[in-house]
Order: sequence, then C-alpha cells, then structure tokens
Amino acid sequence: MVKGLEDILAQDNFSIRKGRFMGYYPIDKKGHYLTEFRGEKVSGALDFIDKILEFKSIASVTNFIKRIEACCKKIQPILAFELVDIKELAAFHSEMDALRPKYLSLNSSNQVYSKKRQEIRATIVGDTVFSAAEYPHKQINDEFLAQHPEYPAFELEFKVVSKAYFELSKMIENMEKVLRSITNHNNKIIKHFGR
Repeated sequence: MVKGLEDILAQDNFSIRKGRFMGYYPIDKKGHYLTEFRGEKVSGALDFIDKILEFKSIASVTNFIKRIEACCKKIQPILAFELVDIKELAAFHSEMDALRPKYLSLNSSNQVYSKKRQEIRATIVGDTVFSAAEYPHKQINDEFLAQHPEYPAFELEFKVVSKAYFELSKMIENMEKVLRSITNHNNKIIKHFGR
C-alpha cells in the first residue's frame, strides 16, 4: 500500500484495477484534478495508521507509518499551494457575473414566447381532440412565426447563451468541489501532524 502511495506522488499516469479479474483502466487526471486525486489517496492513508499499529506486536510497522507520513509531508505543501493557486474559480465567477443578467433576461423572454405559443395553440386546437398524426403542429408553428418573425434569431441566441451559462455553471460546480476536497485533504494532514 505504501509503495502505491509513493507511486501516486511520483507518477502522472495511473491505472486502477476494475475488479479482481477484470484488469485495469487508465485514469486521466491533470492539474487541480491530479492534485485532488493525490491528496485524496495520501491523506486517506492516514485512516489506516491506527489499524497498522494493531500489528506492531507481530511486525515492525514503524517504517510503514514513517513512509505514509513522509508522503503526507510531501503532498501537504502542494495542497496548500493549490488552494492559493486555483485562480480559475475567480475567473469563472467573474464570467458568470457578466453572463447571468443576459441569461436571465433571455430566459424571461423565452417564457413569454412559450406563453404566446400556448395561447396560439389554445386558439387553434380549442377543445378539438386530435390523433397524434392529425395534431396541427405545423399550423401552430406557422402562426406563431407569423406573429413573431424575430423568434428564430432569438431562439438561436438563447440556445448559445444557455449552453454557455450551463457549461460555466458546471465548471464552477466542479471547481468548487475540487476546492472543498483539496481543503479537506490538506486539513486532514495538518490535523494529523498537529496531534
């Protein structure tokens, strides 16, 4: 196990075992995600120190514990630096602050358009029951576009802005998760050496 931790600190490419008989699959981690992965594995080894100490009457375990702690001492400054170095998050938040008003405005307009389309549908369909094949989709759409010829350009802009908004939201969510995770791993190591 300790050799595996040392390898995690030294290597950039990893393969994880799928199952007992299923072989290995590669893990592609880079940047903050690689640091998070290393922090998780190394700080997680601290949980095994008490279990390892249970075997001290059977075998010398001091060397294993020292090697785990050496790995922790090696990764902790990297984790601390990473917490300071995650600049993308501030940039993402700044980008989101600029994009949010436009997205909210377009989303509000889209709701208005949806309501207008429903009103046209209600006018055309009324109480008539149609089979799926007979439903007047084209007539509804044609009438809507006749009343709102600007809609196709609006729809394109709304799709582009919505896609950017949701991708940015996902990046922020992922980066905040990584930041929380790295913070937890860093604190766990600090707490271990502070006891």
